[in-house]
Amino acid sequence: MTAAEYRHLEPVVYQWFPDDVAEFRALHQVVNPRAPLRAVGEARAAGLARMTDDEVLSLAAALRAAYLQRPSEVDRLWAIVCARSAA
Repeated sequence: MTAAEYRHLEPVVYQWFPDDVAEFRALHQVVNPRAPLRAVGEARAAGLARMTDDEVLSLAAALRAAYLQRPSEVDRLWAIVCARSAA
């Protein structure tokens, strides 16, 4: 799909990656104990916990842009968050 074809997802993307830091953390800083890759979820949660509010807002904006314009970049952005957990 092209970026233009992803535009219809914009409302969902804004719900999943909100501009509100507390809401973003509530959605993404929780580890799902039944997730198949629990270690990844734990690394994401730990990485988010180490990020400042400004960094979380930047991440949310980057994730929204990636999902709508360059979906192949999403995993790279989450890898950066996971790397923060090891820092």
